[in-house]
Amino acid sequence: VRYILDLSKEQEVGFAEKVAAMALEAGFEPWNQGRSDDVHAVFKLKM
Repeated sequence: VRYILDLSKEQEVGFAEKVAAMALEAGFEPWNQGRSDDVHAVFKLKM
């Protein structure tokens, strides 16, 4: 599923920080393999 965000740069930064904090709190870690320009963040479950 893809969503288009209509945010200012400041809102985009805040959004990315909030998503990362929620993912880490839920037991996920960042996954950076095969990075794409249209993806803000990808996470995988911590092992």
